[in-house]
Amino acid sequence: MGISLFRFIKNPKASIEKSLSIVKRYHFSKDINDQLNKRDLNVKSDMPLDLLYRDNRDRYNTVIDKIRCISTNILSMIDHLSKQYNFNYFLAYGTLIGAVRHRDFIPWDDDIDIMMTQEDLYKLIAVSALLPSYIEIKVMDNNFVKVMDKNSKISLDGKRGVAVDIFVLDTKEDEYSFRNVHNQKWVKTLKADWYPTTMHPFGEKTFSIPKNYDEILTEIYGDYMKLPPEEDRVYSHIDESKTTFISPNEK
Repeated sequence: MGISLFRFIKNPKASIEKSLSIVKRYHFSKDINDQLNKRDLNVKSDMPLDLLYRDNRDRYNTVIDKIRCISTNILSMIDHLSKQYNFNYFLAYGTLIGAVRHRDFIPWDDDIDIMMTQEDLYKLIAVSALLPSYIEIKVMDNNFVKVMDKNSKISLDGKRGVAVDIFVLDTKEDEYSFRNVHNQKWVKTLKADWYPTTMHPFGEKTFSIPKNYDEILTEIYGDYMKLPPEEDRVYSHIDESKTTFISPNEK
């Protein structure tokens, strides 16, 4: 499992947790890839999604505007499929703060985060052949996948493109829980905190947010309406000098 005997003896609890994490990631990745292999490749739509939601990245000059254009487009496609095929998603983390506090992206945010149950993620995957060919679903970690644009590279390591990050909610009876990406602590909520969803403005569009978004955001961030210090208002996921974009219209 990649855990040395020395590390185990030095910190057995951390070693066991790491081993369990590796096992969970393996099984999650296998489940998602199994679902991808079973998806309906012949599913049809009245109008192709890349015509309904045209990619206009080449109209923008700045890196951040291109990223926001592409990621919002991907989210719009997910939203469209959610309505057509009856599954739910929720804006999450900084994207949810942006919707509530700014009615748009946080000015210094450079990605889009959503949450879904595993059941709803499977429903998305089942019809994911409807997504344009330049969009792929990629497993990143346990309970974490990206719906990624293959025609861009923006990550600091130069390997990943613009994406909508999906964090999978653990479900148990009347609870939803998730590991807070900011401090790795588990957050437990009631399912009733999430439904019924509402459509909330985000830029020029509207997307789905949880019913009790205030309680959920407060649990994650505390006073999320308070702006961070100016020195922390920076893009955290990209190196603008290393980004590349290819318009699907050029391929």
